[in-house]
Amino acid sequence: MMGQTISHYRIVEKIGGGGMGVVYKAEDTELGRFVALKFLPEDLAKDPQALERFRREARAASALNHPNICTIHEIGKYGDQSFIVMEFLDGVTLKHRIAGKPLDTETLLALAIEVADALDAAHSAGIIHRDIKPANIFITKRGHVKVLDFGLAKVSVPSGMEIDGAQSTLTMEEHLTSPGSAVGTVAYMSPEQVRAKELDARTDLFSFGAVLYEMATGRLPFGGESTGVIFEAILNRAPAAAGRINPDLPAKLEDIINKCLEKDRNLRYQHASEIRTDIQRLKRDTESSTTAAVTASHPRVGKLWVAVGLLLAAIGLAAFGVWHLKSGKAAQIDSIAVLPFTNEGGDADADYLSDGITESLIGSLAHVPELKVKSRNSVFRYKGRDVDMQKLGNDLGVEALVSGRVVPRGNTIEVSAELTDVRDNTELWGQHYSGKRTEIISLQQQIASDLAARLRSKLSTSERQVVAKQGTQDPAAHELYMKGRYFWNKRTPSDLATAINYFNQAIAKDPGYALAYSGLADTYAVLPNYGGSPSEVYPKSNAAARKALELDPTLAHPHAVLGSNEVEYDWDFASGEAEIKKALELDPNDASTHDFYADKILIFGGSVQQALAEANLARQLDPLSPINAAQVGNVYIWARQYDEAIAACSKLANENPTFALAHDCLADGYWGKRMYPQVIEEWKIFGQLSGDQKASEFASATERGFRSGGWKNALAKGIEARQAQREAGYSSPYDIATLYADSGDKEQAFRWLNIAYREHDPGLVGLKTDFQLDSLHSDPRFAEMVRKVGLPQ
Repeated sequence: MMGQTISHYRIVEKIGGGGMGVVYKAEDTELGRFVALKFLPEDLAKDPQALERFRREARAASALNHPNICTIHEIGKYGDQSFIVMEFLDGVTLKHRIAGKPLDTETLLALAIEVADALDAAHSAGIIHRDIKPANIFITKRGHVKVLDFGLAKVSVPSGMEIDGAQSTLTMEEHLTSPGSAVGTVAYMSPEQVRAKELDARTDLFSFGAVLYEMATGRLPFGGESTGVIFEAILNRAPAAAGRINPDLPAKLEDIINKCLEKDRNLRYQHASEIRTDIQRLKRDTESSTTAAVTASHPRVGKLWVAVGLLLAAIGLAAFGVWHLKSGKAAQIDSIAVLPFTNEGGDADADYLSDGITESLIGSLAHVPELKVKSRNSVFRYKGRDVDMQKLGNDLGVEALVSGRVVPRGNTIEVSAELTDVRDNTELWGQHYSGKRTEIISLQQQIASDLAARLRSKLSTSERQVVAKQGTQDPAAHELYMKGRYFWNKRTPSDLATAINYFNQAIAKDPGYALAYSGLADTYAVLPNYGGSPSEVYPKSNAAARKALELDPTLAHPHAVLGSNEVEYDWDFASGEAEIKKALELDPNDASTHDFYADKILIFGGSVQQALAEANLARQLDPLSPINAAQVGNVYIWARQYDEAIAACSKLANENPTFALAHDCLADGYWGKRMYPQVIEEWKIFGQLSGDQKASEFASATERGFRSGGWKNALAKGIEARQAQREAGYSSPYDIATLYADSGDKEQAFRWLNIAYREHDPGLVGLKTDFQLDSLHSDPRFAEMVRKVGLPQ
């Protein structure tokens, strides 16, 4: 339709489209302005129901005249197609603005006030939107809200309407309005919408609460892999506390969100104006406290003395600058962290580029002599967040930070990078790079080389070459590898499968690409935690790790993976220890390898104090890595020091509200102390935060059992859940054995331990340290199992 003139509107470009409309930018030739034309798709243009919804949108929105509601100019026809003429908006939807990350409080409050005002205007006019969601809230370039899409407004829902069975597979990324089902968008529906009850304005307030929750946390309040699971959560479950996910959230805002999300609409906010008032009050109080803090930090003194003080400070800084330049160099940087580069291209699908460049620099700088580099685990928690560089440097225990931005532009890419000395918050180095996407390898080599030269001016040629080494010269293989790492880090079963596919494609492009084999080894090694069968995946992990080392013997990480696998699957403790020590020899500052040493070798060999020392060393090397902190808690549990474990993992959970493993650690700590209600609560939180459906099913089963018959019944229901999961796929027989052991059924416990032995379950390396098996230690069969596994006596 480009270039066509419809009525007095000349089509300029297509700017969007979805299931219920295609939108074009057009020029109003009579009034000399741009407008947006929304057409029904051709396949729906003759559908009476779709056509009526389309007209309803125009009638409903045109009845409203409000600065935060998209203005409808007119409705027209072009042949057999109806179209709506709307004001043209320049900006992005709230969905794209959130993009999986919480908004800062100031922005959130400003936008929320305008949304509440728009809803108040619509409700006052007798119009209920019924499909409030981030995709229907537009943010203009000037930062103002426009509520869109009144296509479901004032629609009465037939009682008893059911969700179509085919929709039970609706995925979390779809959330589409479902024709023939309860009206609305699944993830944002109110309980009364789910039940297909008569609706009033309060349904919009619940949906607005879901939007506020997502603005505050970057996450949906009610999640699940199907429509049915989401509906069950909306009806029966409270979302994870927003303040737990985003500790910076004002407590009052969390209260507002919770009141919006009340399942009983009589206890919910009754009017949008009430929400607007509460948010305006919070905004005023927040701004007042900020102003007070600033005022308190700058007490009033005579203007003359302020000027004198500033002048003296300026002279002092200038003198220091002259001395600094004359000295020829600043103090050597001995520790550094590479912050996640930001993707400023606006395309979330290109995040793998910014993540890939970040990880590449972390790997490259690790080869700079006498330089400690923080791991990915420590730095990626700051992705997408504004940070105070000096405070972050202190928290990480480093002297300098590398930060940067990536801007993909079609076939080209631009990268800016800076090096900041956090000791005095001065920029030591900065550079801008650009090139074709196919030149990304040489671009990364240049950035690494330039940074290394700034950090160590006397690097030899061979040292520079090691730092700049990228592993492949094939840009297509490298891009596939970056995509593989991107999905590997997401750690869900489907994402791990995608990672394996990308790593294999990278290897097909470049069979000599050692890092791609290392990526495969990593992915197969973690699959047993996500339902993979150990007998299938560990041999594949070992083969990939050995191939990586065959291609590049200087790599440290594949040795650590091999060592871990040899302990957990092959039960070859001597070989496993040798591999992990080799990894530490090649890279003594790798915190994850120190973790492996504590976890796989020392603790299972019975060296509790040495394991704790090694785990704490890993913590010192990477103080903000949540995985390292959880490992300290696990060592305490194996040492039967439950109070210390609970203290360590409670602190971890408070500092990292979305980190699931902290709650797995807490569950074991409480289990050791026989604090059963707390155990079940931590299992529930772990299942929710990890997104592990099997873990959630297990937690729900044990909770039902505990309520009806105490801990023993909880264990029985947990066993039933685990056995049912084995029928549908892999589930650890060792876990089932521990449940039987704790319930006092020794015969079944040994039966399942023998099944675990036949299946080479990695859990068996914990035979001697697992407190759940303490009741079996006096049985001769236990000593025999320890001997068969080969655990050190």
